Amino acid sequence: MHNYLGSDGMAPSDLLTAGRAEVRRYGVELLHDEVLAARRESAGFAVELADGRSVGGRRVLVAAGLVDELPALPGARELWGRDVLHCPTATAGRCATSPSACWAPARCRCTRR
Repeated sequence: MHNYLGSDGMAPSDLLTAGRAEVRRYGVELLHDEVLAARRESAGFAVELADGRSVGGRRVLVAAGLVDELPALPGARELWGRDVLHCPTATAGRCATSPSACWAPARCRCTRR
């Protein structure tokens, strides 16, 4: 996990599990489907799902997701989020007291202040 206060070192799947449990306590129904269309209505929104259902709500939350593209380096996946970090600028505080290296594609600019 990164850029989420209080979740340093937490596995993304653990955050997902905790989040789902939390919203269920508020009566939220979680659906796994594809949204084909959404439209504004007088009482909120109507969302058309791929399975043919239409569901409504007061708000629409768009969660597009984030995918970290890990380098094809031995051990990168196993060390991700602990010793291999996503951004040397954002995580400089964690790296300030130990030697560190930056691996980046040519199109990326890494800076350390």
